[in-house]
Amino acid sequence: MSGDYENIKSLVYDLAVVSDGKYFGVVDTNGYEPVISTQYSGLQFIQNSKEFLATAMSSQGLRTVGLISAEGSTIIKPTQYDEISVLSDKNGLYLVKSGTDYGVLNRKGEVVVYVEYEKIGLSNMSDFPLEDSTNASILFEKFIPVTTNALYGLYDLSGKETLAKLKE
Repeated sequence: MSGDYENIKSLVYDLAVVSDGKYFGVVDTNGYEPVISTQYSGLQFIQNSKEFLATAMSSQGLRTVGLISAEGSTIIKPTQYDEISVLSDKNGLYLVKSGTDYGVLNRKGEVVVYVEYEKIGLSNMSDFPLEDSTNASILFEKFIPVTTNALYGLYDLSGKETLAKLKE
């Protein structure tokens, strides 16, 4: 069983991250039935969403990540992205990175913002003194700011561009 602190939290939901010595998977602790087969080079439990961040290694030795539900279904295939992190728990959004570009996916694995931006979010929240959030990636609980080639834009939480890209 994985000794990773985040993975130990999965025990609360009757799930345990296990290893065959090389790969990781997940079993149901009630009947020890496999939920996620031991095929990933790494698994990390995300408690707030009850999902697993799965790491895979390609035959070329490249590391990619994906997202697997607690029931074992694939949300985001672990073949396309270099990094995945929670952008907004409340809105069910994930920040994904492929190469040097960023995008946003929802909890269903659907594209909200295409992976084509240098940055998602703002560097300096003090530019928005009325905003009471500390999440620089979601403004006013409605907008996702994006940056590419010194141009800025805003998308709403469903992925609709709401502000054309403007120069700084």
